[in-house]
Amino acid sequence: MTGPAVTQQVQQLERTLGAPVLDRLGRRLRLTVVGERVVAAATDVQARLGLLYKEMDALRKRDDGTCTSAS
Repeated sequence: MTGPAVTQQVQQLERTLGAPVLDRLGRRLRLTVVGERVVAAATDVQARLGLLYKEMDALRKRDDGTCTSAS
């Protein structure tokens, strides 16, 4: 992504959250408390998706022909 595109995405995130995610200190950036929470939540989501992909891969590799579903 280009710099302006990243800036737009960050601004959209801040509008959505209603709070800044970055402290802008001249040319330097630092996460705010809100930004730290966003990073933690995104990390959790990424980890959960990783587990889901592993589970889906294991299910695809099963060859016993069984299917579990809630009926």
